[in-house]
Amino acid sequence: ATKRGAWPEAESHLAMALSLQPQSAQVWFSLAMCRLQQKPPRHAQAAEALRRVVTIEPDEHQGWALLGSALAALPDRASEAVHALGRASALVPTDAVLAGRYVRSAC
Repeated sequence: ATKRGAWPEAESHLAMALSLQPQSAQVWFSLAMCRLQQKPPRHAQAAEALRRVVTIEPDEHQGWALLGSALAALPDRASEAVHALGRASALVPTDAVLAGRYVRSAC
């Protein structure tokens, strides 16, 4: 479904997978990506899925980074975005791109 760009269909399949594996950070991450690919992007719903990712795997830097990006796109969520991007940057301090995103979000 994702190769065809059928994001709602993919989301339905991912929801089914989550009913079987609710503690799968990978499936939650895929669900978040699916929600972000839809037009318009569903940032709030993606952030909910990404919170599940970082709850299940607190050291998952990609989950924290994408959570920060999703939150940054939402009104009044800037402080949460800064926290998430800071956590991601702390997990991978050698990632210059991530560090830059963190610095820009904090300004």
